[in-house]
Amino acid sequence: MDSAGEMLFEGRLTSLPLDESIIIKKSIEFFNDDSPCFIHRSALAKRLYFELEDFLVKELSHCTQIDCSIIPGEIADILSEFERTKTIKYC
Repeated sequence: MDSAGEMLFEGRLTSLPLDESIIIKKSIEFFNDDSPCFIHRSALAKRLYFELEDFLVKELSHCTQIDCSIIPGEIADILSEFERTKTIKYC
């Protein structure tokens, strides 16, 4: 949700769009490849979704919503497609 409470995305975590820049950045980091093939893109997407879900499950064990200001940089990068995001509700 943005600061006005408007829903920016609702759906399955694996439907969350990933910015091309994070795919390229991670492809270089893990595969030393700045032009990832479909197989590498798929592997990277799965890894990013897992990292995001792992963080949310750990952080939201006591609540249902988290302020984006406390999200660490690498996890925030995954959400770069949603710059206006203020809070995340994860169920």
